[in-house]
Amino acid sequence: MSTLISHLSRALQNDDPTQLPQHAKPQPHASLPYPIWRLQRAWRGAFGPDEAVLVRQALRWAGGQIFAPQLPENIIEPLQQAHVYADAAGRLTADAFAPAWLADIDTSTGIDPAPVLRVPQEDVPAENYVTASFGYPRWKSQALKEACWHALRAAPDSTTLIALPTGSGKSLCFHYLARFSTGLTLVIVPTVALAIDQFRAARELPLLAHLDPKYFAADDPDFTAQQVADAVRTGATRLLFTSPEACVSGRLRNVIDELASQGRLDHVVIDEAHMVGTWGIYFRVDFQLLSTHWRQWRERSGHQLRTLLLSATFTPECREGLKTLFPAQDWSEFISQRLRPEIAYHVREFDAVSDRNAALLDCIWELPRPAIVYTTRVDDAYAFHSRVQQEGFRRVECFTGETSRAERRSLLERWRADDIDVMVATSAFGLGVDKPDVRSIVHACVPENLDRFYQEVGRGGRDGYSAVSVLLATRQDVQVAKGMGPSLLRPETIQQRWESLWRTQEPVNREKHEYRVNLHTKKEELVGTRTYEENVRWNRRLLLQLLRAGKLDIIDLRREQDREPEQEWATLALRFPPQLPDIPALIGPVRQQELDVLQQGLQRMLDCLSGQDRICAVLHDLYGKQTVRACGGCPGCRRLGRTPGECGALPLPPVIATEPKLQVVMGLPSLAQSNDLRSLARWLRRARQIWNVVRFACADPYVARLLDACREAFGADPQPYRVDGLGADKPGWEPPFRLAPTEDLVVLHADTVHRGSWNARWGQTITHWICSGCREFDERGKLWGAYKGVRPFGSPELWTEAGAQHVYP
Repeated sequence: MSTLISHLSRALQNDDPTQLPQHAKPQPHASLPYPIWRLQRAWRGAFGPDEAVLVRQALRWAGGQIFAPQLPENIIEPLQQAHVYADAAGRLTADAFAPAWLADIDTSTGIDPAPVLRVPQEDVPAENYVTASFGYPRWKSQALKEACWHALRAAPDSTTLIALPTGSGKSLCFHYLARFSTGLTLVIVPTVALAIDQFRAARELPLLAHLDPKYFAADDPDFTAQQVADAVRTGATRLLFTSPEACVSGRLRNVIDELASQGRLDHVVIDEAHMVGTWGIYFRVDFQLLSTHWRQWRERSGHQLRTLLLSATFTPECREGLKTLFPAQDWSEFISQRLRPEIAYHVREFDAVSDRNAALLDCIWELPRPAIVYTTRVDDAYAFHSRVQQEGFRRVECFTGETSRAERRSLLERWRADDIDVMVATSAFGLGVDKPDVRSIVHACVPENLDRFYQEVGRGGRDGYSAVSVLLATRQDVQVAKGMGPSLLRPETIQQRWESLWRTQEPVNREKHEYRVNLHTKKEELVGTRTYEENVRWNRRLLLQLLRAGKLDIIDLRREQDREPEQEWATLALRFPPQLPDIPALIGPVRQQELDVLQQGLQRMLDCLSGQDRICAVLHDLYGKQTVRACGGCPGCRRLGRTPGECGALPLPPVIATEPKLQVVMGLPSLAQSNDLRSLARWLRRARQIWNVVRFACADPYVARLLDACREAFGADPQPYRVDGLGADKPGWEPPFRLAPTEDLVVLHADTVHRGSWNARWGQTITHWICSGCREFDERGKLWGAYKGVRPFGSPELWTEAGAQHVYP
């Protein structure tokens, strides 16, 4: 630490950035080497505001001071603007950022203290094949391990919904699926940025390269659409990332249809699946229309398709909606939701826009980097960006929905490469930007609902260390938020649109009331006033509202590109008489429900803005009782004197109680002695070959040895298996892992019998192996095999013989 400070002192006094140390990006991103590393990257010419803020960050994180008695004048001025001061002796110090416009903070620590780790270390040892396949020597958490196993064990014709927090590694769930399948794993993501990010991550994993991962994006410089389509069609690419539009109405549609019909579409994964129920309703209609094509893929595949829905957070309403959109013979949920413990929230509403903008500049000068400033309106983003540049900042950029595709790519590359310190952006920036070290999120707006706010705040602290959220709002921002709801068609317009659609109808099956209609039709009053794409979107929304109202099914959507102009037809199964319907009345309840949801989302956001309700409580209400409540600090908790507490491990869904068959096998080689591992490996291998057991557990001190024995038994590249620790053997013991009712488990007892597992009642069959060195009887002298309901085997040979009789009758 002192060496780093000495380097920094010399560099400042000599105005010479080359005297800063050259090293790789520090891990973790929350100690003094990190801001000095960023300073070394930023300081390429004249010392200015960007460099001054990073010096301030280094001082705040060092928790002390720097002795630099002879600073050049060109360095002193920007340091003073960043509230870094030198005393008469030449000691540099940085005051805590405790602005007067925030009244509920400790002025001694401010809102910019050095980051602290807010999530527990809950990693567990990984099996050898996990390390070989994905490069991870340890699972990030037991919850991630369970989620991956849950997804892998999903039956054909199943939909599995998995919720795991941001930064928990949930992408491993579909990596796992792709690694152990022979067909295509199709991952549908909301943005091209996320597709590219996921592609790059997958390409770097050791044993996923042979899947030739690719992403599909129009006009992409890396892969042409035809190249990707050909690679998927031939089976060269078995892991593909793409958008819903490409699957619904784009060039991938026919390719995916073909693979489903050939039984080569194994998995459909929808990442950030919560957006199906938010953006999907109004802004990205293809998100919801995706379910129509999914149903077709399901039919074409002979109901063999496995579907995975992933997100960090699902509201109860969202889960119900997804269950309706993606039904399957087997629907299951794995919910491990925990509010973000990393985020400290600060909120202030201003009467005047000028006062808010002044506070925003305070944040730019004093909050730690990297930082994101969010706005709602594009014009505001450009204006804030320009104002920050006028302050002299160079490492600041702007990202909005109007940013060109080429520029977006460039900005994302530079952001990931740490060449940008501050990104001013609308909500177009965020999804797909998996940058773990973001320390500050500022909202110069009021998001239209709490879910958007929480998703954007979630860009910070993804490395598990504390981050700061500052919401700076004005009354004008509140009005903008109230006007952010989608434009809904007037009743008379709804009726006219349906009549225009119905005029194009062509019967498909009159007995089943199936017709197809042309989505490119316009009601007469709109001819010449909307583009074809706008018109199609409105017609799609109308059909979606009828679908959600239960008045029709969308059987098919198909573009006919050989017609001039290009047309898109929807095949419908109607549940109402189409000639004289009152369409506004049919969809009225659905429209009102959607309006109520929008109003509720805005009200929750306003409740947080008021500072009266605890943000953590409002978020907990939003995401449901299954969500573990945590708070890194919000106005309501600070008002009650509550400080951020220790965050617990990610929760596991409850284990389903069963009445398993119980078996005891005596005479196994020692687990406690390493020289017996090869002998033990033989019986582990036989357990899998004969009894088809892939689950093994033992007391925690012996997990490493059991892992070694399994590596010896199954080799470096086997089919998946599991090794788990049993946890502390104590009264009221609960299993620290999950076992499904149809799974078998072998429990190895090394020196003493783990009594908690002995009394466990879950799974299909639990077989207890009494290894050499473990007492063969209990404290009363009763043999373990003599217990009622237990099937005893005097040796492992007898057990495998019994298994062979079962497998080979």
